Order: sequence, then structure tokens, then C-alpha cells
Amino acid sequence: MKNLILILGSAFDPPHNGHMTMASEVISKGIAQKVIFVPCGTHAFSKEMSTAKYRYDMAKIVVDELVMQSGAFFELSDMEIQRSGQSYAWDTLEALARANPDHQIGWLMGSDQLPNFSKWYKYREILATYPVYVYPRKDHSFELMHPEMIRIEDVPIVAVSSSEVRSAMEENEAITGMVLPDVAKYIQENNLWIK
Repeated sequence: MKNLILILGSAFDPPHNGHMTMASEVISKGIAQKVIFVPCGTHAFSKEMSTAKYRYDMAKIVVDELVMQSGAFFELSDMEIQRSGQSYAWDTLEALARANPDHQIGWLMGSDQLPNFSKWYKYREILATYPVYVYPRKDHSFELMHPEMIRIEDVPIVAVSSSEVRSAMEENEAITGMVLPDVAKYIQENNLWIK
């Protein structure tokens, strides 16, 4: 799809190496021209999250690393953090579509999000208006994909999750290989999930 910008929306609590893989692969495969990381502000499903500043700072470490490695194909937006009320993918897609009239805007999600997608705000409108790309996640099938969704194939499967990183920290286990070293350092310095 020509001039496609994909939004990678997540809590990024914390951002892990799987997020980097997803973003890198859609660029290297020529699916998207750019990936914008958008940390959510207030989660639509009332999910408890770390402070927005921590999550934004860690996402910035990841985006800066991706830019350094591969070039200016990656951006970070705080639009959902700055927006009042709950964070909805529909509002973010609409805002970025208005801000980028010469580009097609789409959504990038992991297959772990499929079971809840039909609960998303205006999910039918999202599918009717914007391309939604689904990336394979370990132990999460594509069975619940909607026909309009686009499956990303022949890519490394993402095996790590933010919850696994948090659990490892709470159990005082190493998170080497799960997150960037600078993200691990940030977690330690700010005593995140350390008991």
C-alpha cells in the first residue's frame, strides 16, 4: 500500500524487543513507509499501567534505537497521553489521517489482541476505513481475524510480552534479551516492578 503509515499503539509497559521486531519487519518488508509508536493514555479496558511519563520515556528509548539502526522510518507520538479521557484507536487513526492527508494510515497489532478486537470502540468503522495489519505472536492464533484484516506472514514470531517482563522484574529475574539494555537500565533506575 503506497505511502502507508502504520500506528503501533500499546501501553508500552514496558516496550519490549517484540515491539521493535514488529516495527522493523513491516518496514523491511516494504509494507509501511513509517511506523508511529503511540503509548496509550488511559486504557479503554481500565487496564492498570505505569505512569505515562515512564512508558513514554521507555518508548522513546526504543524509537531512538530503531532510528539509529535503520533510519527515520519510526516516530513517537504522545497524542494519546495528551488527550483527555480514554484512549481509543479510532480517535488516533482519525487524528493522524487528518495530520497526514497524503498518506494512508493503518493500524499494526499483534495477534494477541484479536480476542478483544470486537470490543474496541468503533471497531467496525476502523475495519471499514483503515487497513489493520496483524502480526503473529507466540501462542496466539489468527483464528479470530476479521476478513478485512491483513495477516503479516513470513516474519519472526514475537515471543516476549510486557507482562512477562514485569513478572520477571517482580521475581527478580533477568530480563536480558527481552528489552533493550537502556530500557532495562531505565526500569532499574526508576524501581519499576521491583519488589
